[in-house]
Amino acid sequence: MNRFKRMVVPLLMLLIVTACQSEPESLQEGDDLERKPFNEVPAREAVEVEQAELPFVHPLSGIGTNEVETTRPLAVVVSNDRNARPLTGLQEADIVYEVLTEASITRFIAIYHSEHPETIGPVRSAREVFIDLSSGFDSLFVAHGFSPGAEARIQADDLYEVNGMHYDGGLFERVATRPAPHNSYVHYDELLAHAEQAGIPMSLDTPPLSFRDEAIDGNAASGVTISYMGRSSAEYQFDAEDREYIRFSDGEPLVDEATGEAYRTKNVMVVEARHSIIDDAGRREIDVLAGGAGLLLQDGKYEEVNWTNVDGRIVPDGEQLIKGNTWINIVDSLDSVTIQDE
Repeated sequence: MNRFKRMVVPLLMLLIVTACQSEPESLQEGDDLERKPFNEVPAREAVEVEQAELPFVHPLSGIGTNEVETTRPLAVVVSNDRNARPLTGLQEADIVYEVLTEASITRFIAIYHSEHPETIGPVRSAREVFIDLSSGFDSLFVAHGFSPGAEARIQADDLYEVNGMHYDGGLFERVATRPAPHNSYVHYDELLAHAEQAGIPMSLDTPPLSFRDEAIDGNAASGVTISYMGRSSAEYQFDAEDREYIRFSDGEPLVDEATGEAYRTKNVMVVEARHSIIDDAGRREIDVLAGGAGLLLQDGKYEEVNWTNVDGRIVPDGEQLIKGNTWINIVDSLDSVTIQDE
């Protein structure tokens, strides 16, 4: 039996309320948000796609390229608090994980390799599971602050990292237009220059993910909604024209501050992993090693899949990713997931 829910449009409207534990959120109990109509999603500029076969392939997106990328990946922790939106720089990430921290608060861990955004942020603090996800790509791990467990890991592990606790107001720029702690930004070129000065080896041959040419042949999926404890939500809606999923957060398109365009992805994965509360602040231990059940969405369709951890990376069993970027939501239970059918 399916453990997730299927729903025929019209789409589910979610009541979004806030949980304030160790970190404040902007939503208050009773706030009522509806998802914006699809035709109100900010349009993006049309881009002509070059069809000629290219000699090399980006290892984390499968997209062709004229040059081999030999720079170590960056893994950046980015806020998903409503006070932090709109965000900056997530579209350029090859892979974006979304993970619960405390209460219903989620954060993104954005893995950059094939594209290099000028600015990324707002940057937030580390958790232990973020380090696990970053390590699967041997990334330079970038965060601003840390939980006690993450701090211990950073000190103990053989980990290349840069933290805003040591470079606040310098390498990690504080902007005046946002309230702290949602106002810390980093710049890609400055991070690379700092790594070079610090003696961090940034040349790396990154092992590739596996990609297929054709999308999955599954059941119709015009969208998927993930409810985090009934207090916040992530949603992906399929754009049939561009054959991509558009990301929504708490009923609103998640747009980039620099471009004004909504974030999009070719692959959406929702994976179930064991979550355990480990302290009075509500921090979680999340098992991203054991594998388990999941959902994979591509090209307006979905399949139930099993996921595994291969060399520190969450992947669907078999070569099932299609070329392009991938967003992965890690949840405690697939019962929190609703598939929208056409």
